Amino acid sequence: MEKQRVLRWFDVQSVPGDYSFPLEDRPGRLPIPFCDTVPVINHGVSKDVAREMSTVFKEFFNMSAENKKGSSASDGDLSRPGWIYMDSSDFAKDGINLMLNFLVTLALDECMQSWPPRLTRYREVVATYVVEMRTLSGRILELICEGLGLEAGYLEELSKVQLVVGNYYPPCPDPSLTLGVGTAKAL
Repeated sequence: MEKQRVLRWFDVQSVPGDYSFPLEDRPGRLPIPFCDTVPVINHGVSKDVAREMSTVFKEFFNMSAENKKGSSASDGDLSRPGWIYMDSSDFAKDGINLMLNFLVTLALDECMQSWPPRLTRYREVVATYVVEMRTLSGRILELICEGLGLEAGYLEELSKVQLVVGNYYPPCPDPSLTLGVGTAKAL
């Protein structure tokens, strides 16, 4: 049986068979534990920049397969420095695909130059976003150092690599059949 590959999830009406987990492997209605988190508010990152970032990710994930060609792990193009795109066909658990698309880019100037050239708007928006996020993360790291009694800038050197990660979890037509995200594993 030929593997069914879904490249665009936003208009899927039913779950393809190779994306359905056996009944005994589905989590059912497990209780979700309470999570203590501390949101960062009034952070100074412009709402417009955050909205544009979300928009360019959405545009990327909704591009045709032809326009994404050469940017996917399944295309065999992992040689592009600072760029990796993987879609559902790159993830399977016991022969069943996971409904997951993600894009990881290293937010370093030398890496941005090697991103696929047709993504001009993506480059521009990410560059603006990265500047604002570097400022925010730098300030948070300063405060952590201060709170821990560490020398100012101690954590800065340890956090030079910045990733921009976009995940796309499309609405599933029948969530009872699937597991959207598997356990994390190193790529």
